[in-house]
Amino acid sequence: MQSKLEGILIFLTIALITGFFLLSSNSTNDPKLLENGILRFNRKLTYPGYNLYNSMTKPIAYLMDLEGQVVHKWAGKNVKIQNWHHIEPVIDGSIIAIATGQGLVKINWGNQKEWFTPGGFHHDLDILSGRTIYALMRKGRNIPYKNTKLQVLDDLIGILNSNGKIIKTYSLYNIFKDYITEKKLEKIEKYLKKATPRTLRTDTPSDIFHTNSIEVLRKDVPGLGKRGNILLSIRQLNLIALVDIDEEKVIWSWGQDELEHQHHASVLENGNILLLDNGIRRNYSRVIEINSTTKKIVSEFKGNSHIKKFYTDQRGGAQRLPNGNTLITIAQRGKVIEVTPKNKIVWSYLKPGMTKDSKKKRLLYRMTRIGIGDDFLNKLEIN
Repeated sequence: MQSKLEGILIFLTIALITGFFLLSSNSTNDPKLLENGILRFNRKLTYPGYNLYNSMTKPIAYLMDLEGQVVHKWAGKNVKIQNWHHIEPVIDGSIIAIATGQGLVKINWGNQKEWFTPGGFHHDLDILSGRTIYALMRKGRNIPYKNTKLQVLDDLIGILNSNGKIIKTYSLYNIFKDYITEKKLEKIEKYLKKATPRTLRTDTPSDIFHTNSIEVLRKDVPGLGKRGNILLSIRQLNLIALVDIDEEKVIWSWGQDELEHQHHASVLENGNILLLDNGIRRNYSRVIEINSTTKKIVSEFKGNSHIKKFYTDQRGGAQRLPNGNTLITIAQRGKVIEVTPKNKIVWSYLKPGMTKDSKKKRLLYRMTRIGIGDDFLNKLEIN
């Protein structure tokens, strides 16, 4: 009798431990999920949807489910472009891809090119109601300094219609010239004297802004700005700022004493601002939420027991999901994590096939979660 009882207790103990392990591991021991790059998947707490991202080494974009299965692809077969830097979804199932310094291209769900607009586009764009496009652009110009002129790269906000035609552009130098310090101007002057040949390149002192994200406010936000104002992340100034594009002036700004080469600033439903602070000098990254009225940090994620700290010196993103979770792209590591408000990692993806010697292969600029029911998914056959 005692041996039977002991056997039952042992069985129950093993069952409890196994059940707890499977629950806490969130199916990470599933060979199929691991093969697809899924390291962690809590089905109960992960926000349901599909993940949109692109290769940075060739012109291909992917729509992937939460188990790592690619369910749709877009490819730039008919456009002579080597790679895409970033893509944004359009409500009709198309994507608009940014080929840095080459142009914008719209590819429909059926993988056909709808239009291509050449130009110095880079980093990011925002699409209003599937029609008006606000895109970052770049152009060389001369700016006054002492008794001479300095050759710099000026960032622009380009406004395009739904057919990809450029309607108007706005110079960020005209808006932010007072933010460029004397020390920075001296550094540009010294660089230009030594530069051979004197060509304008990114990631040099002449790259005065290196703006990397743009978002248009969809509604008035008390304490921040009005509908139609534009939120920018300007890397070289360690600054996020809201501009009135009609007045060409800054109406809100923050970050020059806090941020280090930040990316992907966005306005949340509560009026706060979310962004990824890369931490180029501190050697660790963090995702922070700022109260736009008080300009105080109200939440911060820089790691937990599963990931003591994370770091991406370049690129990356942070997307607040409708259930309160945050999707974080650790770009240089080719990794994406979904984190709850209590900093629990409930979904984790690592781009498959990476090695220490294949840094280009691991790059993942930004992943976007598309929720179930979004118009973008209307043409997807969901089983």
